Amino acid sequence: MKFKKIPLMIFLIGISMTLISSANGILAPKTNLDLYLDSDLIVMGKVLSLEEIKDVSNTTPRTSYEIIISQYIKGNTETNQITVVGFGSLNSTMQMDNQIIMSEGQKALLMLNEQIDGYLYISPYSLSSDFLNPDLHFILPPLKLLKAGISSEDIHCKSHLELALKSSNGSPVCLKSESKNILYNRGWIK
Repeated sequence: MKFKKIPLMIFLIGISMTLISSANGILAPKTNLDLYLDSDLIVMGKVLSLEEIKDVSNTTPRTSYEIIISQYIKGNTETNQITVVGFGSLNSTMQMDNQIIMSEGQKALLMLNEQIDGYLYISPYSLSSDFLNPDLHFILPPLKLLKAGISSEDIHCKSHLELALKSSNGSPVCLKSESKNILYNRGWIK
């Protein structure tokens, strides 16, 4: 009987830790796959400009960023330049919990979610650093994404690889351009 209660106790401890971390403003740990599934758009980009949003109807300080996209990780946009919104004020001495403040020229891996007001908001899980390499830190294998329910059209490969679809079952694969040509000629990919 004692052994049947152990999984329940572990589950309850996990839930309470998540609730406590959320209440304290601490981000609950997530896997890259969880972050991928939770985001509408994930890009690697560089901040072109930024400005504080002045909105008397909203008391939460927000900042608008113009981003030039260098690499898509999830989703696509019509242009390679987008405007995104982050919580927090450029002029404030107090930093809000779970905010990301970037400076002009800084590179960032942005996990974005579209809200009711039409803006793309920056997830607090986003990272800003000039040393980020999404190929090493974030791009997931196409089969893992396919199994998680991501459509082939939304899958992107590492920067030195190209996306192709297998002829046999239509599943996505990431290949070097040389290999892609050889496999296409052999009929292995479409």
